[in-house]
Amino acid sequence: MCTVSYIPKKDGFILTSNRDENPMRGSAIPPHRYEVKGLSVFCPKDPVSGGTWLLTSDNNYTLCLLNGAFVAHEKKQNYRHSRGRVILDFFTYENQAEFVEKYNLQDIEPFTLLMIQVVNTGVLFSVLRWDGLQKHVEVLDPHERHVFSSATLYSDEIKNLRQVWLEEYMELTPKVSIAKMIQFHTQTHLEDTFNGVLIDRGPNLKTVSVCSIDYSRNRTRMTYVDLLKNKKYQYRIMHLKVDQ
Repeated sequence: MCTVSYIPKKDGFILTSNRDENPMRGSAIPPHRYEVKGLSVFCPKDPVSGGTWLLTSDNNYTLCLLNGAFVAHEKKQNYRHSRGRVILDFFTYENQAEFVEKYNLQDIEPFTLLMIQVVNTGVLFSVLRWDGLQKHVEVLDPHERHVFSSATLYSDEIKNLRQVWLEEYMELTPKVSIAKMIQFHTQTHLEDTFNGVLIDRGPNLKTVSVCSIDYSRNRTRMTYVDLLKNKKYQYRIMHLKVDQ
């Protein structure tokens, strides 16, 4: 939700997300399979809003949401509904283009939504940012490594520094895996508890969980680590049928 890395692979990718949250909100519901408009999806869920920040589906989409768009925004007292609902609502539309065009974001708090789709020709990667007034869509190179950080918590300088950290880590990590990426998200730059990958800014904000998805054409795996309960969950999710 607040720090996300994307690592391309020959036949897919690894997407890893740190959730930085108030620990008093409680542990999220560990990943399960759910049905959304007849479609099977797999995701953790927030115990308060019922939404999610990371999801993979059997129609070859993986979605991940971060708080904020480009810069820190002034938070309103109330919003129409949680940003965590946006990912689930994605699947009520016929396709991504229709969702981006028609989904009503009025009175929804600003966010960044990573949208990754696997097709026969490879991986398609785009980003939707909602700044509170306007939608912004950007197409990214799926063959490059990326780090995304919540605009509400991190400056552009720190965002750029984290990209450097990832590149340095990958130079020393020739064989990528879920375990290696969870290590990057939980065991590197621990001396910086405020802006490191794993944060602890006091009793009201810290990294509460890490979730990583390893997508390959012949299988999809997910590892979810609940840092509040010190529990790890591992799943072999589904065999996805890749469409044109």
